[in-house]
Amino acid sequence: MRYIRSLRRRQRDSRDRGSQTVGFSLVAPLLALLAVLVMQIVGLVTCRVTVALATHEAARIAAAQGSTADSARTAANKYLVLSGFTSCGKVVRIYRKRESGILMAVAHVEQCLTVPFFGKQVRLVSESSQVDESDL
Repeated sequence: MRYIRSLRRRQRDSRDRGSQTVGFSLVAPLLALLAVLVMQIVGLVTCRVTVALATHEAARIAAAQGSTADSARTAANKYLVLSGFTSCGKVVRIYRKRESGILMAVAHVEQCLTVPFFGKQVRLVSESSQVDESDL
């Protein structure tokens, strides 16, 4: 009796042997797609943080006493180029505005980015302001 049971178990195992391969071949493309999608989203978040940091740096330099808008623009462009951005539609504006009686140096950066997975262009926009030191 034991011999018959063990024989049936072996026969069943041999029939199920290919089902794992079939299951993996059905799930593997979905896992690969999910991995590529997650990498694209992480890349977009990283680029967004880079644009925000470039904007903050430009505003900080624009707010420094004796600096010019060109030096702040150059700093933002240098930061973006070092981070791997190409010039596919970059806008860097530096201006001053008065808020509640305080003069602020404002940096506004727009950078377009092509997302290869979606085949679309995304526009990243960031604005940062710092208290202008020349007004202190």
